[in-house]
Amino acid sequence: MQQGSISTSPIRNPQSAIRNSAGRGFLQAYAFVLFLGAVFIYLSYEVTEIQGKGMKSAPAGVNAERGEIIFWDQVKGVCHRCHMIGGRGTMTRCPNLGESELGPPILERAALRAAERTKQTGTTYTAVDYIVESLATPSAYVVEKFPDKLMPVVYTGQTDLSAEEVMSVIAYLQSLTDEVDIEEITKSMSRFGQAIFDKDRLGLEEPVRVVNFPSPEWVVLPVDKLEKYRELSPAEREKFIDQELTEEETEELQDEISDWIEDGREAFEVMKCWQCHMIAGEDFGPLEQGKIGPELTGMGDIQTYEYIRESILNPNAVIVPPLEDHTDEEGRSKMPVYEDSMKLRELDRMIYYLASLHTSVSVKAGAGATEEPTE
Repeated sequence: MQQGSISTSPIRNPQSAIRNSAGRGFLQAYAFVLFLGAVFIYLSYEVTEIQGKGMKSAPAGVNAERGEIIFWDQVKGVCHRCHMIGGRGTMTRCPNLGESELGPPILERAALRAAERTKQTGTTYTAVDYIVESLATPSAYVVEKFPDKLMPVVYTGQTDLSAEEVMSVIAYLQSLTDEVDIEEITKSMSRFGQAIFDKDRLGLEEPVRVVNFPSPEWVVLPVDKLEKYRELSPAEREKFIDQELTEEETEELQDEISDWIEDGREAFEVMKCWQCHMIAGEDFGPLEQGKIGPELTGMGDIQTYEYIRESILNPNAVIVPPLEDHTDEEGRSKMPVYEDSMKLRELDRMIYYLASLHTSVSVKAGAGATEEPTE
């Protein structure tokens, strides 16, 4: 063939050429998909790191590293939803555990409060004893300017931390200003945190008071199943739903759950609760959500049905700090009282909606109850 001419020679093996071309196209497409996957993974990692969600798996056993992950993790941990540590975090519902306007970091403050508890009770307290007691029995000593009943019991209910997890959180707090002493933590747990050690047997060997509230299960379950269901602990209820309901009942229950959440959200919107309370990820219209009242994001992870119900019907029962933002000149809550203006149906569904607000966790059947160890 002369230079510049067009070849009209037939391709010797057209099928082979097609296969080679197709193969190259497949490899190019495959490489492009791998590239996009790598970019997606990288961006996901960066975004979750920025949001504080990209935390590695917690190491086994009791240690400060595990405690830090539990404290700040977006799914398992709940401490950061109420507490800051110094300048880290954004929530002010409960005391800042780092250096702040309240004083030095928590371990140093705990030493001062341990002395107060020693004087009050006649029992010698160490700083770690005080921290353990604060987790096992939050109402034993309430920090000035913070209301009682604000902090949930972390080893049952919504939080449900194990003894190892609680001890790891204490180790993390200890590590902020001192060397971690697992032996000291264990000793304090045996003195003031025995209930946390015993948590796994509370529902088996000791009576548990189950507090029932209206829920979708009341509408869907047949009478015989509902009677059994209402006597179970929250953990047992999930198992009951999975094992005892027919496929049709399960589907009906999921539909009812969706309806309750939707109705509760509608009540929240219609009553303009969003004008004072912010819920991250929700959109209630063109106006910006208010910040006059406490933020309610992730409420289902940290508070019980009783607390949410009482907060709606009696806003002055527990006023969330900062008090200067949430109270009037007479020191009463700025939140209106809805006892006479809210229908019972609206109340039940709004409680269910707020209790369904979890961070990165979907609502499950088997709610509508909390459990409390009997004394």
